[in-house]
Amino acid sequence: MTRYQHIIWDWNGTLLDDREVVVRVMNGFLAERSLPPLTEERYRRIFDFPVRRYYEALGFDLAAEPFAGLALRWAAAYGASWQTGKLRAGARETLEALSTAGVTHSVLSAAEQSLLLAQAAHFGLDDVIGAFIGIDDHRAESKLEHGRRWLAAAAVDPAHTVLIGDTTHDYEVGRALGVDVVLFADGHHALDRLKPLGVPLIHTLPEVVALIGPTALAPGVTKR
Repeated sequence: MTRYQHIIWDWNGTLLDDREVVVRVMNGFLAERSLPPLTEERYRRIFDFPVRRYYEALGFDLAAEPFAGLALRWAAAYGASWQTGKLRAGARETLEALSTAGVTHSVLSAAEQSLLLAQAAHFGLDDVIGAFIGIDDHRAESKLEHGRRWLAAAAVDPAHTVLIGDTTHDYEVGRALGVDVVLFADGHHALDRLKPLGVPLIHTLPEVVALIGPTALAPGVTKR
């Protein structure tokens, strides 16, 4: 019997590689306000939850320009651009290999629900993932409560569940849900933000297959 029977996946930055897209969209907003442009490296160092903190770090004046309005405008701009993103290498093959081993999948995301479903269908993962749990607005705030409600209703045992994400927020959500956490080191947060958390780190999605074994950290997968 495998240790993990269910995987809760993060979407943006983990299964979907959209980092270049979000940086490009944000740079359009920054240019409109004569704020310094954002590089992918700086993005990985300052992107944060709740997302309003990230906007503040970029120099937005949220007293003069309320976050709710900015979030709606950003969602519209991202909505016109996200198809230029791509799946992580090996995403579908990894999901299929784990499904063959009896592991089930869900996605827990801070993306708005209808957008999440549209992206999953566009990139062809809607047939290998059993549940998609997004949020009901465009503010990309904590997905924890949505995860709690879904986990309580689903026939999923937290003791045999692992959350795989790419940010410190994913770590916090996984711990709050009472599940193990594995973090992807090439997503929306820089490696040096993830290392201190002390959980297994992966650098490619196929490494996940080695983690689904009788021990929490399978041979060949190391904390880096």
